[in-house]
Amino acid sequence: MEHKRCGWAENGSAQLKTYHDEEWGKPVRGERELFELLILESFHSGLSWQIVLHKREAFRAAMDQFDPVLIAAYDSARLDALMQNARLIRHRGKFQAAITNARCFLAIQQEYGTFLTFIQTILPPEPIQLRTCPHPATTVWSDALAKQMKQQGMRFLGSVTVQAFLEAAGFIDGHEADCFRAE
Repeated sequence: MEHKRCGWAENGSAQLKTYHDEEWGKPVRGERELFELLILESFHSGLSWQIVLHKREAFRAAMDQFDPVLIAAYDSARLDALMQNARLIRHRGKFQAAITNARCFLAIQQEYGTFLTFIQTILPPEPIQLRTCPHPATTVWSDALAKQMKQQGMRFLGSVTVQAFLEAAGFIDGHEADCFRAE
């Protein structure tokens, strides 16, 4: 018997349902994993998550498994090579932002010890329950974190994108009340 899922996943592909059931909203606290989600969410901007999810493995392979140290060192030749990769979402501005964001991510780690600590200066320690349907596109937490990220020099990470990141990484529990994953 199928479980009831959040509306955005209920009628999606098998890949999207698996992502919802096994990944979305589960706490992500590793630095590389947080960076990966942040970059993927920035590529998600203006597109469906299904497109990004379908290309995730290609992104991992092409972008050094989302190692921020390696991405921060990308030069124009590497950027041009990424733009030629048909398996990726080829958006020069988003790639440029990913490189900038890698550098900012490393600077934040230097300043705060970890990127997680930086996030935790804004969000409460326990996941925030968000059971409203439809979901708001932004919250006071995504507004505040997006503002801080922008002050740190990060790009392509407005409040809507940051809200998606916070939900995907389990900082905000956005599972709908009747979803089998709602706690």
